[in-house]
Amino acid sequence: MVERDASFGPVPPYGTAIREAIASRDTTQMRQMRERAQQWAKDNPGHSDFGHVQKALRELNDALGES
Repeated sequence: MVERDASFGPVPPYGTAIREAIASRDTTQMRQMRERAQQWAKDNPGHSDFGHVQKALRELNDALGES
């Protein structure tokens, strides 16, 4: 579940958080982050950070060997 801030709406799973999950090499954490990021992207296709999140997701899938 993506955290929400009442004053700003949904908080995107920025590339930094995704890349930290990749660096952890913890596949459970990586898959959980992917789920959250995919759900955020589905819910926010017009968000200004959409492209950055999609790029980080591709890196995450590569790290998981699931391109």
